[in-house]
Amino acid sequence: MKKHIFLLLSSILLCNSVLAESPAPNKIIYLVSTPRSLSTAFVRMMKARGDCEVFSEPSQRAFHLVRYPKGVDNWFTKEGAATFKEVQERLNETLAQNHVFAKEMSFAVVDFLKEDHDFIKNEDVHFVFLVRKPHPVMVSLYLKYVELDENCTLQNKSTLEEFEDTAGFPSLYEALNLIKAISPNPVTVLLTKDLCDNPYEAVQSLCERLEIPFLEASLHWEGGESGFADGRKWHELKNPEQAKHWHGDAINSTGFGRPRSYTVDAVGQPLFSEAKSPEDQALLQEIYARSNAHYQAFLNEIPEGALIVTH
Repeated sequence: MKKHIFLLLSSILLCNSVLAESPAPNKIIYLVSTPRSLSTAFVRMMKARGDCEVFSEPSQRAFHLVRYPKGVDNWFTKEGAATFKEVQERLNETLAQNHVFAKEMSFAVVDFLKEDHDFIKNEDVHFVFLVRKPHPVMVSLYLKYVELDENCTLQNKSTLEEFEDTAGFPSLYEALNLIKAISPNPVTVLLTKDLCDNPYEAVQSLCERLEIPFLEASLHWEGGESGFADGRKWHELKNPEQAKHWHGDAINSTGFGRPRSYTVDAVGQPLFSEAKSPEDQALLQEIYARSNAHYQAFLNEIPEGALIVTH
């Protein structure tokens, strides 16, 4: 009898030991961000970790096929997913083999997430928000529009609507409320300023929350074309020339740097003097007022304990 009890206890201890040594299940870390917010530098950091498969904006082609189908093939490779369902399938297939990191723009995914809650409800998916203040987002985005087309003006109604949509603050606010209400996992919010000012502390805190190792070496990566490899390492969907236009700074970066600042008045309010015309300047002020209202509402909706603070 004692021998049987001994064998039973030995079996239980062995099973517990095996379970303790079993690797943690793979997870999808899903970053939702506004544009021009260092999200692509974040992609580079996650790729430098070497322990996850990285996807840069995998829903972009699917989004544009729905919202802005004209010229999609000039912007994106045909290998990109055509629907959000296909995006989910690719992420889940990869999850079976490895951890997954996916970076998305808020404007490109909020409608998809509203239509299909299964992805949000997935216990393997952990949502992170990376957010920059509206003023630098809007100026940086505007300058990229003008670089792409010197005749670009916000006085064009379709351009104005697309620009405000792409700045992404209403969709960011909507995505946060949707995800925090449905996801089985707590959301995490990181402000771009904290990531720039204190990358070590910010990333270390993020890793602790996500229960993944903090790898200090990942805060530095290889810059230039050899590190980019035409985006293949990122599952980048944009054609190379578009990727270089939108992500040139991240391609040439070697770590998290301080982004450019833009003109403000004596009390710190945006001037938008970078605009190419007084008319565009006035329109940027109008869009800023609406975007900033959504940004402030977003900050007010952050769940207690969700915001990473490094100072």
